[in-house]
Amino acid sequence: MLELLLTPTGVALGRVVLEKVLGFTTQALESYVEDFFKGCLTSGVARLKASTLKQPMAEAIGFFLQRFIKELQFCDVPDTSVDHHYAGVLKRFVQDEGVSAILGKAFETGCKKIDAAQLEVIWAERYQDSGWQFPAEDFDWRGVCKEYVVQVRGIVKADGELRAILGSDLQEQSAAHLKQIAGRTVGFDLSQYRKAILEQYGALKLESLGSSQYEREGTNYRSLSLWEVFVAQEARECQEYLPQAYEIPKEHLQRYQQDGAIADLEEAEVERRRDFYRQSSAESILTIAGVTDDSALVAPRHPYLVILGDPGSGKSTLLRYLAVQWARQEMADQIPLLIELRGYSQSREKGECQDFIEFVHRGSNWVNHLDQHQLEEWLTQGKVLVMLDGLDEVVDRQQRGTVLTQIHGLTQRYPQITVLVTSRVIGYRAEAMREAGFHHFMLQDLEDVQIADFLQRWHDLTYRDEAERQRKRERLKAAIDRSKAIRELAGNPLLL
Repeated sequence: MLELLLTPTGVALGRVVLEKVLGFTTQALESYVEDFFKGCLTSGVARLKASTLKQPMAEAIGFFLQRFIKELQFCDVPDTSVDHHYAGVLKRFVQDEGVSAILGKAFETGCKKIDAAQLEVIWAERYQDSGWQFPAEDFDWRGVCKEYVVQVRGIVKADGELRAILGSDLQEQSAAHLKQIAGRTVGFDLSQYRKAILEQYGALKLESLGSSQYEREGTNYRSLSLWEVFVAQEARECQEYLPQAYEIPKEHLQRYQQDGAIADLEEAEVERRRDFYRQSSAESILTIAGVTDDSALVAPRHPYLVILGDPGSGKSTLLRYLAVQWARQEMADQIPLLIELRGYSQSREKGECQDFIEFVHRGSNWVNHLDQHQLEEWLTQGKVLVMLDGLDEVVDRQQRGTVLTQIHGLTQRYPQITVLVTSRVIGYRAEAMREAGFHHFMLQDLEDVQIADFLQRWHDLTYRDEAERQRKRERLKAAIDRSKAIRELAGNPLLL
């Protein structure tokens, strides 16, 4: 059951649920459809429309099962335990009349949440076995149900016939809801958005690196433009192997494996993956991210990417550079949304937003307010580059699990968009993102030619006197060439 549910989406997922999970006869299925929708449809309508309603219902149930299983995984329940203990019981759980009635509530016009507490009670009283060691304290029932409701909204919005049956115009409802929660429609002002991006990300943030000498000389050290000094690194695909995770002292590796932060693999398997990774070719991270030679943003060959790297390796700078290039060139074919996940997680904990789109709409810790209703049109058309920075900075495990699920939900709801996620390597678990179709790439250290390019740009911008500029640059270059330790440090953009 686990393998069946974690891969398909949409119609394919609904088919799996109907054939493999529910397995009803025609008459039993009609009765279940009627029970499922009885909370939001007039009695008798569900039975008459069973052929139309069964597919969206099955998609919804399938997502609920997916999210339930992922929550078990977030709570460190092994996949073998899920298949052995939970699979059969979950089938009965979603067929329970009380459960189906609660799940069906999500299809009601204007539904914002379903009764997570009652689902938990039904599970605990009728289906939970004490021998399973179910993670009752850590299991996020509310998070599962919130994600389920969001998914149902997407299902309804994508199905015109279903909207007609439910008797609701979701676009008008969405607009009215936005006026209610935001007080006003802020508009989608691209010109103002470009200006806000340049103000927020256009200059390097060098306060912690500043020196009193630069300030006394009155140089523009603190206002270096990002696009003037940015040097694109290369990256190597690491779909199966995370080098920084396994190329560490054995005692640290064992500790991380015991904590579950790194997969425990046989030494021979680690060696096989290491060889494959090292033999693969590296290429410019801009090419991987879909940036052309003239700096235009286009759809990359992998629409869902995870960019991994050490602290200071340039992950955040890359995303900011992509946003700034879009703003500088006034391109309109693809809009960048750069969301810093630490700020998003904090806003979500405070109850200021429930998902990424609402976070952008409300503008909390965000570069600019963008109207959700208009933004969704761009998302639906695939004209948005969503950049989610710092997955590792969501330190709470439960919050991180919710964020991972929301990322997956975003790609399901808007399948034509491009999504870039960044994270440090240690502590990162790739399984959930791989299952959601993400490809992983590891940023590489700067090469000698890239270091020389950066030094040239840096000194040209920070020293006014040509003789001093030349002397400083040559002294640093000589130190890098002479010392292996300094050369290793110089490979990291922040340390350089």
